[in-house]
Amino acid sequence: MAIELLTNKIRTFGGEYVDSLNPSDKHANIALSNGNLTAASTVSNVWKSARALQGHSTGKRQFEITLDVMAANNYCMAGIGTLSATLNSYVGSDVYGYGIAFNDGSKLHNGSMGFGGASLTAGDILGFCIDFDSRFIFAFKNGWIFGGTACFTTIVSGTYYVMVSPYTVGNQCTINFGATAFSYSVPGYLSWNRSVI
Repeated sequence: MAIELLTNKIRTFGGEYVDSLNPSDKHANIALSNGNLTAASTVSNVWKSARALQGHSTGKRQFEITLDVMAANNYCMAGIGTLSATLNSYVGSDVYGYGIAFNDGSKLHNGSMGFGGASLTAGDILGFCIDFDSRFIFAFKNGWIFGGTACFTTIVSGTYYVMVSPYTVGNQCTINFGATAFSYSVPGYLSWNRSVI
């Protein structure tokens, strides 16, 4: 584990961690690029996921995901999941994850879908703000909050990792954990990269 953290340059100076998707913790049919910040499907019509390296369980955190390329359908999910969340389906398909669907903004948990917001297209930015202490998640499309309220209000306590789930060849998304400025930063929330050490 220590070698993996060093290899992926997780720790940098000043108490800041540089997170990325984990090439050792993803479905085989997801290709990573751009320093493991970009995920793309290599096969069509198969749900699959990739998980990030750094997890959080307390405090207030934010990250953003840009939908770079959209196929005929934009079946791509993003969200957070524990280490128990499956990589063989989409984030939110089981009790260990919470996700948002790019195609219609549905919220996903334990395989159930509920209305969350609006659809996203190529170039749109899906933002997440997670309050681990109050146990709720807000999701945003280009700075506008989905549904005007929290998507999830009773997330189960645990350590969560950013996850993405591209479904079809031609779906590609890029995560900003906070190494660069957020397009829609939310006051009071630390970047996913930020750690107190």
